[in-house]
Amino acid sequence: MRLYSIKCNKEKKLNEVKRMESEKEKYVVQSYGIKLIKPVGVDEGDWDFAGKVLRDLDYACFRVKNKAATRTYMNVIEKLEYENIHGKGTYDKYFKTRYGKTFSAYNSECAREDKELNKGDLYREYFNLMAREGEKVVKYNMKKILNGNASNITFKRNQPVPITSRMIFITKESGKYYAELTLLSPEKAKELGRKGKNGTRIKFLLSSKGQEKVILDRLTSGEYDLRDSHIHVKKKGNKLTNYLIIAYRHKVKDDNDLIPNKVLGVDLGVSKAAYMAVSESPVSEYINGGEIEQFRNGVEARRNGMRNQLKYHSSNRSGHGRATKLKPLEKLREKVSNFRKLTNHRYAKFIVDTALKNNCSIIQMEELKGISKNDTFLKRWSYFDLQEKIENKAIAVGIEVKKVSPKFTSQRCNKCGYIDKESRKSQEKFECVNCGHKTNADLNAARNLSMLNVEKEIKAQCKAQKIKY
Repeated sequence: MRLYSIKCNKEKKLNEVKRMESEKEKYVVQSYGIKLIKPVGVDEGDWDFAGKVLRDLDYACFRVKNKAATRTYMNVIEKLEYENIHGKGTYDKYFKTRYGKTFSAYNSECAREDKELNKGDLYREYFNLMAREGEKVVKYNMKKILNGNASNITFKRNQPVPITSRMIFITKESGKYYAELTLLSPEKAKELGRKGKNGTRIKFLLSSKGQEKVILDRLTSGEYDLRDSHIHVKKKGNKLTNYLIIAYRHKVKDDNDLIPNKVLGVDLGVSKAAYMAVSESPVSEYINGGEIEQFRNGVEARRNGMRNQLKYHSSNRSGHGRATKLKPLEKLREKVSNFRKLTNHRYAKFIVDTALKNNCSIIQMEELKGISKNDTFLKRWSYFDLQEKIENKAIAVGIEVKKVSPKFTSQRCNKCGYIDKESRKSQEKFECVNCGHKTNADLNAARNLSMLNVEKEIKAQCKAQKIKY
């Protein structure tokens, strides 16, 4: 009787732990770029000063990261050589004895004490953060570098600059949103006569359109938690635009009754912008692709017309420089960019809503690296941007996003599994040369992508058919 009682108690406790685990609140961290409109407060409209601070920070970032990356690379090589002689696990102790600190601490110290880059104007913490990011990227890629599958890491200009959450203060005043960013060193603030604890900060008015406003509202209300973020000085042509890439944490909606391992396969195509198929189900959906192509063609026709008109431009545009003459073309380019972003938002929402409606816990798509250089349509359509938006919206509702190799997903018959490029009769038609199955080519690919272990299945079929994978 006692043994039975102990067993029951153990099972009861185990079930209680499982219940608590399932009820545990899940959180997700996401990010969103919000434009810094202008400096305000004591620096009202003074982009000369605020802009120089941000540009100095941008310049320091790529230089510090590159120096930190070089030190990290040399440290890893030294570690391998040392442990080859003295045994595995001996180097870290040796390094700490030699320098009195860990390599990460030493790397950050080198960045802080670099008088060429840290001239005392910028907040010191940035140099720690930049060095850590440079070190992290090298260590992550070191195995590939040593195997010859990747080159040494080099950071280019206009790197996102890391900033901690405690260096950002977001407020809402009279319906507008502001971000105070800690940018200046206390010494520089004192030199400029900026008094008080806020002297090291520069205050910016933030853009608050659409999704930006939603995020900022939830941050200021406390619904979202602000996390470590980035400042990005983005260069387009000769124009610099400044962004705060806000990272925020929030609860995942977990009341969607998602079925484990149920997959929504998503294939991007030409005749159909996106074709979706649900695993082990006849359910499918699609988004027509003509909308984007039609808009792009219309705008490009207008742009070509404007280019021709510029050859015979009127005198009212003469003498104002090339930038003024090309301004209408730039506006059209911006119009296309905005349309793509808006369209991708709509498409991403529809795709995620389709997954929710069918209780899919996974959305599976092709890996971006598989895009051919000839896939002009997909490149113009901003496939990368769409995938990012799908991921962001999916994560927010607790759906996992998986990416698989695009190899043979369009050539494999979803009915019999046979792989043959001749089965793809045209851009729209698929007819299996083995079993005769006929269907839309994009739907066939979507059904393949709706298989949980599609890569494994394709590799096995390639082996059976003696096809090089």
